[in-house]
Amino acid sequence: MKTEFQRQLEALGFVAIKQSKAECSGSRVKPNVIINNNLTEVEAKAIIKKYYSNPKNWQLPIFGSAFRTLTGQNMILSPEKAMEVVSHRNLFESKFYDNEYSVAVLVLSGIWIPPKLKANDGMSKEIKARNGRRTTALY
Repeated sequence: MKTEFQRQLEALGFVAIKQSKAECSGSRVKPNVIINNNLTEVEAKAIIKKYYSNPKNWQLPIFGSAFRTLTGQNMILSPEKAMEVVSHRNLFESKFYDNEYSVAVLVLSGIWIPPKLKANDGMSKEIKARNGRRTTALY
């Protein structure tokens, strides 16, 4: 039994193509989206290097999982905020110990420079606490 819409299409010259259900289900195109939370550091670096140049790509799930793998953070800095962080910390020697600086460089250049860890041996509790506050993200 044909619907009114099918009859109108046939009146306009369209011809119905009959396919079996097996053919229809086999011809579906699956989107090329890979969400893998178990990325290695090398894979994550390659993905970020590929997609960092266009901020629209930052919303892709694969970019988010690669970013999370490298930085351990869910929030991706905007390019403006990243420029602000880099310009603010560029003069300080302690920038290499700062996680926020590493994330900003990653967003701007696509290169992951992991923050250096400070050796806590021989430091007083006050200095350890101060260094802990400096290495935490400010955003």
